[in-house]
Amino acid sequence: MSDATHPATARLSLPDGRFFAGCCRIAPAASAGRGIEGRRWKLAGVQGIEADLRAARAPASARFSDGRIEGFGGCNHFTGAYTLDGDRLAIGSLAATMMACPPATMALETAVTRALAGTFRVEVGERTLTLTAATGHVLAFEEARDPALDGGKWTVTGFNNGARRW
Repeated sequence: MSDATHPATARLSLPDGRFFAGCCRIAPAASAGRGIEGRRWKLAGVQGIEADLRAARAPASARFSDGRIEGFGGCNHFTGAYTLDGDRLAIGSLAATMMACPPATMALETAVTRALAGTFRVEVGERTLTLTAATGHVLAFEEARDPALDGGKWTVTGFNNGARRW
């Protein structure tokens, strides 16, 4: 522990009188104008490819960080490498988990992951990202805010210290 003030704390009092406390730092929120990296992007629209965004079991999304793209295509999670040079983004082949979903969801995922391969012109707005491929298809994203844990009251319903479950 240090004298630093941390925005998130956890306190646990056990019936036998033991008390545990901990704290952590929370990564700063992504700021507008920072570019595509370090922000989570939710797919908001597509143009030039056949895809029904409503077919996803959760919104398709992507996060770019340190040369790696990670995301969700509508059914499965994917990952791969990318390079960013000015307003040019090149995404390599993507690897994905292999869960099966209904046909419409699988069609969406196939369209999205295929559309994400290649080179794009990047346009970043305050909370928007547009990827335009040489083929003319366009992927429009909006910044997705990560859920916050602060501002609520939490109750511990279980505790596992690796040796004994409480």
